[in-house]
Amino acid sequence: MDQAIIDYSRVIELFPDDWDALNDRAWARYRKEDYDQAILDATQAIEVETRNPRDHWYSYHTRGAAYAAKGDHDSAIADFQQALTLEPDDSEYEQEMRSYLLQHDIQ
Repeated sequence: MDQAIIDYSRVIELFPDDWDALNDRAWARYRKEDYDQAILDATQAIEVETRNPRDHWYSYHTRGAAYAAKGDHDSAIADFQQALTLEPDDSEYEQEMRSYLLQHDIQ
């Protein structure tokens, strides 16, 4: 994970608005349990991707997962719901969100 974060950081240094690199670094940081930095990267990815806002679903998913890992369930749910709004046909993702809600006894 460390090398991936370094590589994505190099790309972002050269291309600060590279949505894909920001998303991928956010996910790598999430996997490394660096949740605060994952949230920052995912937020930045949402802010820089203006061509196709539907692509934000992945950033909302990553940020929601980081919020969930930190125990911020309200923020996690808001991001998961936004991701579902942007990608409503992804049944696997919908199932993942439902599982999260049930796991945390959230109606």
